[in-house]
Amino acid sequence: MLFTECFQKVLEASPGHVKALYRRGMTHMSAGYFEEARSDFKKMITIDKSSEPEATSALKNLNQKGQEVEMDCLTRSMG
Repeated sequence: MLFTECFQKVLEASPGHVKALYRRGMTHMSAGYFEEARSDFKKMITIDKSSEPEATSALKNLNQKGQEVEMDCLTRSMG
């Protein structure tokens, strides 16, 4: 079973489980599913304001990773 499926099962049982959202978001980010990751991190803040620092940090990492992927694609297309 994929990690995202495990987190999805947890979220189906407990939609407000912030840690599962964070972990699923990190898994999405690692797999290159940036929009899904962004959605999970933003939802964390909506559900629990105390998770905002962790979610904001994850969003910054996500943006950085997205820029790195874009630069890599641009470099490959030019090379």
